[in-house]
Amino acid sequence: MTSGKIKVDLQDGIAALTVDNAERRNAMTLHMWKQLAEVLRELAQTRIRVLTLTGAGTRAFVSGADISEFGQTRDGHAAVTCYNEAVAEAQLQLAQFPAPTVALIRGACMGGGIGLALACDLRYASASASFRMPAVRLGLGYGLEDMRRVVQVMGPAAAFELFYTARTLNAGQAERRGLIQECFNEDDFSRQTWARVHGIASHAPLSLRAAKATILASISAPDARQLDTIAALVQQCFDSEDYAEGRRAFAEKREPRFLGL
Repeated sequence: MTSGKIKVDLQDGIAALTVDNAERRNAMTLHMWKQLAEVLRELAQTRIRVLTLTGAGTRAFVSGADISEFGQTRDGHAAVTCYNEAVAEAQLQLAQFPAPTVALIRGACMGGGIGLALACDLRYASASASFRMPAVRLGLGYGLEDMRRVVQVMGPAAAFELFYTARTLNAGQAERRGLIQECFNEDDFSRQTWARVHGIASHAPLSLRAAKATILASISAPDARQLDTIAALVQQCFDSEDYAEGRRAFAEKREPRFLGL
């Protein structure tokens, strides 16, 4: 059993999560799936402005699930159900995280790594990144929610190709298929992506959260409770000190200083 873990660094309103299982190219163990879900639940209760997800080192973002433990954690109906529930919960917590989320992808992004990346709002990759969905080479099945995210982001044609062929895509191919927003040169990756992340973090937090909730609702069938939540988030923006600050900054021709209040 490996000692992989999810590392958390909090700084300047940004929560930087790192999948750290370098000896297995950041493959996710059952413990790591459960830890990720718990970390996300805790951070969702804070005033984090942006959350990033990356892998330790440059060899891999996440190379998928840790197959070495499947004999214990994914063998038999009960074990498979338990494992799949842990994966689904982690990805759901990430997909529904109230603040903007950004996947920063270097190296291999495979299987469950693609699932985690797709659960983020934005995905940026280095030019050396590679993407592969090997489910059909392992005999694995993907549930509706996981597949829905693939189709929503990439479209059905690209989703068919990704799953049917199990071939590896380079960063340019992934960008053309909509899997990532943009790729950057390896030597400039950190500077470019962190400039994007800090730029997002500098915007009005309440507006960002309202925008995210509304965008997510627009691609689903929101119930009355969700619609009420969205209306409250939007009204909170107009009632906030940040709204007043934004108008003052515009009139004074300066950068606004948003506090999330």
